Amino acid sequence: MELSDPLFRAAPTSRVDDLVRDARRFRVLVETVSDGVVLLDRDGRFAYASPSMTRLLEFPIDEIIGRAGIDFVHPEDRLAVAAQMAELMRTPGATMSATFRAVARSGASPWIETEIRNLLDDPGVGAIVGRYRDVSDTYAARGAFQTEAADRRRAEHALEKLSLAIEQTADSVMVTDRQGAIEYVNPAFEAMTGYTRAEAIGHTPRLLSSGVQTQRFYETLWSTILRGESIRVVVTNRTKDGRLYDEDQTITPLRDKAGTITHFVSTGRDITQRRRTQEALRRLNQQLEDEAARIAGVLHDEAGQFLTSAHLMLADIARDVEPPVRDRLKDVRGALDQVEAQLRRLSHEIHPRVVEDLGVNEAVRFVAGAFTRRTGIPIAVDGSIDGRHSRTIDTLVYRLVQEGLTNMGRHAHPTAGWIALRAEPAAIRCSIRDDGYGFDVGAIMGSRGESGLGLRLIQDRLESVGGTLAIISAPGRGTELRAAIPLET
Repeated sequence: MELSDPLFRAAPTSRVDDLVRDARRFRVLVETVSDGVVLLDRDGRFAYASPSMTRLLEFPIDEIIGRAGIDFVHPEDRLAVAAQMAELMRTPGATMSATFRAVARSGASPWIETEIRNLLDDPGVGAIVGRYRDVSDTYAARGAFQTEAADRRRAEHALEKLSLAIEQTADSVMVTDRQGAIEYVNPAFEAMTGYTRAEAIGHTPRLLSSGVQTQRFYETLWSTILRGESIRVVVTNRTKDGRLYDEDQTITPLRDKAGTITHFVSTGRDITQRRRTQEALRRLNQQLEDEAARIAGVLHDEAGQFLTSAHLMLADIARDVEPPVRDRLKDVRGALDQVEAQLRRLSHEIHPRVVEDLGVNEAVRFVAGAFTRRTGIPIAVDGSIDGRHSRTIDTLVYRLVQEGLTNMGRHAHPTAGWIALRAEPAAIRCSIRDDGYGFDVGAIMGSRGESGLGLRLIQDRLESVGGTLAIISAPGRGTELRAAIPLET
């Protein structure tokens, strides 16, 4: 307002001074308070904006005046604000409140809290009057709080799922403190041991001791987990009613944020039936080997004696017959020699006495040499297994090599083959490899035909002593059998 306005010319001088003074006070008040004021015309364009608007939007005032207010609303909030403004303009005297994001020149999105009133029909105002304040700090704090709350809810949800998983898993779970006192057991522990949670908490795992493990066993176990290493063992424990059971157990140290071991968690499952099955398989394998040895002995000794007697008889007859008959008898004796050689080979394959006589290293080289002489395929033997092991292990290594070479000769058609033997502290490893045709492992091992039977039998024998067999092959890329046999079965 200027002094040349009609309002001031019509008023007495003292009255004009009062109006000017009030106008200045109003302007100073509007432009210095923290809340800002805007006036919008009927088209929603800025007619006035207090100086704080320039700081908020980072535009000079002359680039704000005359532009539509909706242009400075964040695109994601624009539709909702436009709908509210349209409703406000249809109702003279109506008011609305809204909180939305603005768009500053720099791309920032400050949060604005507004109170807007429709005074377009008021002759003294003729505008939409809005009061606003910057509430970005409040919303940032609220957002951080909401994020923290969301993170906390997610953590609580994850913890709840973990708790349910532990409570419902079929594996036994036991948590102890650093001294070994039990602090938690799950229902699977109760079902496996017969002890309730109340009976177990506060005790140590000695509650389950069967006396089967030695003191040295427990000293090794504790020294391992106190070093911060996990350990997996098979232990024989005793249930509450005195029944012994075998548990495949893994114990893992738990650390706090400082890295100090505070607890141990033990998970395990009852493998009693599995171990009994393995023991039965081992006994069955041993019985099969014993029976094979008996049959091989009959073939080698009794059939050999019969053939020797037949040779003597034919030689005696040959002295009393004419030369033509003598020649025929000579042919018969040659056929008997072939039968004897075949029986000896069959006896050897049924029960490899060479393993007992020479040891597994020489036995493997012997069968590899025999295979080369019979097929013409060179076989290189690398490495050795130092010392003598149990008859079961030595025989199993020999049988694996024997079966591998048999398959190589029948199906692979290689130009060469390789056998590798290696003894480790806890296991013996054996590999049989060729450069032949190769095959689809899944198709052969999954079939019920004869082609994969020998390998499946070897695999069963290995598994009965806790060993493993890996078959690596593909059409046109050769075949490798990799076996691992634990020394403590």
